[in-house]
Amino acid sequence: MNKTTLIFRHEFTQEIKKVGYLVMTLIVPVLALLAIGIFKLVFPAAPVQEAVQAAPPPASGSTGDPNLANIIIPGVFALLLGLSLMLGATSLINGLGEEKESRLIQVLFSSVSIRELLIGKILALGLAGLLQVLVWLLSMPLLLRLASAAFGGFLSRMQVPVNFLLLGIIYFVLGYLLFAVLSIGIGAISPTAKEANTLALFYTLGSFVPLWLSSLNMFFPYSPIWVVLTLFPVTAPIMTMFRLGTSIVPTWQIVASIAVLALSIVGGLSLSIRLFRMHMLMTGKRPTIAQLVQTLRESKEEAREAVTEAPVKTARLYFVDHLRGVLSILVVLHHVAIVYGAVLPMFYYLEPPFSAPGVIDPIAYLVLTVFSLFNQAWFMGAFFLLAGYFVPGSFDRKGVGGFLKDKLVRLGIPALVFYFVINPASWLGLWLMPAALTGITTPPSWGAYARFTGLGPLWFAVLLLVFSFGYAGWRMLVKNRAAATTGESTPSYLGVGIAVLVLAGASYLMRMVVPIGQSVGDFPTIAYLPQYLGFFVIGTVASRRNWFRTIPFSMGIVGLVAAVVTSVVLFPLAFSGQWFSLELTEALSDALGNGHWRYAVYALWDAIMAVGLCLGQIVLFRRFFSGRNRFGKFLSQQSYAVYVVHIPLIVVIAYLLRGITIAPLLKFGLASAVTVPVCFLVAYLVRKIPFVSKVL
Repeated sequence: MNKTTLIFRHEFTQEIKKVGYLVMTLIVPVLALLAIGIFKLVFPAAPVQEAVQAAPPPASGSTGDPNLANIIIPGVFALLLGLSLMLGATSLINGLGEEKESRLIQVLFSSVSIRELLIGKILALGLAGLLQVLVWLLSMPLLLRLASAAFGGFLSRMQVPVNFLLLGIIYFVLGYLLFAVLSIGIGAISPTAKEANTLALFYTLGSFVPLWLSSLNMFFPYSPIWVVLTLFPVTAPIMTMFRLGTSIVPTWQIVASIAVLALSIVGGLSLSIRLFRMHMLMTGKRPTIAQLVQTLRESKEEAREAVTEAPVKTARLYFVDHLRGVLSILVVLHHVAIVYGAVLPMFYYLEPPFSAPGVIDPIAYLVLTVFSLFNQAWFMGAFFLLAGYFVPGSFDRKGVGGFLKDKLVRLGIPALVFYFVINPASWLGLWLMPAALTGITTPPSWGAYARFTGLGPLWFAVLLLVFSFGYAGWRMLVKNRAAATTGESTPSYLGVGIAVLVLAGASYLMRMVVPIGQSVGDFPTIAYLPQYLGFFVIGTVASRRNWFRTIPFSMGIVGLVAAVVTSVVLFPLAFSGQWFSLELTEALSDALGNGHWRYAVYALWDAIMAVGLCLGQIVLFRRFFSGRNRFGKFLSQQSYAVYVVHIPLIVVIAYLLRGITIAPLLKFGLASAVTVPVCFLVAYLVRKIPFVSKVL
């Protein structure tokens, strides 16, 4: 088991077993119940007049109609958020302080790295804090109903909008990560846990400043001081959540607040780890200001360590094998989502998400559409990136002839079999669907065979074959001089940023000609050609420069943060034409091409999404799944075969499940749970056929 996982499990188990944690988790709902009970006993029949307090009309992202609920709910939520952040930071500091004072930290460093220890602790305490907040949130509906009955129905009108909850979760995660990295630095430079907690008061109590000034905020909601507190990282989570109920919060302030928090986390993590490394083993004394400044100046040493912490070079990159297996699962889920979301007007088999005869369930359609768009933004590009990474080595080992022969066998033969056999068989799913949906009233015949031949998902194999031939031609053109450019290096942030902008620009221009969703021949996603070709080329360069092993872990995390932030900010704007909204409107067609400004936003989003997720997945799989294990090996070995055979299996399983009447999203979950293991089992059996394993 991975060391970080062991640390995570130990820290999480120890945290949730603490009496203080259990008391703080339960005390909020218990105190609320006691307050309601006492009120009922003291005023058993007292009438309570409904109170309505005027408030400025809310903006997008606010809590709804202007009434007292707009103030109470954000205020209570902000208080609980601050309390949870403070408890998480205190717990992390106490844990580090105890381990430091008992010298246990020295024993831990003999078997785990600094990053493994800190990541395990942060994730464990973060999950414990999130669990605590979820208990409080889940108790709210019951408490509101009881309070409404006790207070004469006054609270019955209180509602918590989805966008408010979404922002609350975002600010909790970002706020916790910020407090965690600050606590790491404080814990490193403090000789005892007591002194560390004293220093931590500056940011734990400082985060409550918005609540201390809440009365002023209600009377002067548009003072510039609230903007400053919204943008200041320590006070941003509580201030923003509270302001949503008292005034209009401009969208740019919410976006800027999230961005500042994310940047502060990335920069704070780097500085805190450096402080931790240099001063954690110092006991009995606190480092001087001069020592701290010297530590913070040692950026070159940090960069060198990021490279040396990469896994030791071995004959095989097992984490890439595991990533390829997970991507294959994602392909299967993507096509199951199309079946039950009717995302495409024409597919091998469709079961539209009807909530009633002829009525599409809007929630199921929205969820599965967004899921499909997120997948499409990056996962096929990731396949081309991984494929490109192994192309130079294959060419060097086999030479031009052997390389081209291998690609023709492994890519060409499956494409031909799918084109003439599997694809026509899969399209028989049209005759399995109700005639009311397809308009087909005649049985299948050989006369329709020619219309249903096609590449299906094997367009990927054909396009990869074209790219591979292009690479071989380039190598012959430069007479193998490319082999001499081999040398280990790390990609730079500037280079990654330029790659994102170039990819976004190329995608924008491409989709002016071919919008997303428009097929060209047997290629359904040719609008993503710049991404596919660009990632393939980047993969070949990464292979020569050993980037998969040397990408700094911090760069991968920055990529993930960028992907998440832009998905919260840019994707809804392109999707619906509104900030923080996923409302299905005609704006979605503008986002997929034709030169509209939303289409430019969408191109920028999926460029950041693709690059950020690929960077993040590489470093996470390298860190947590770099070992060799049977299950990962099994997934990797069957992944290509799963890609080839999964379409007809999806059709058959969806048809067999047609009689089960449940909600569309539950049906999607059930079908996914059945289809994924069946695909891998069938792929395993197919590869047992003589000579097939040499192709698949």
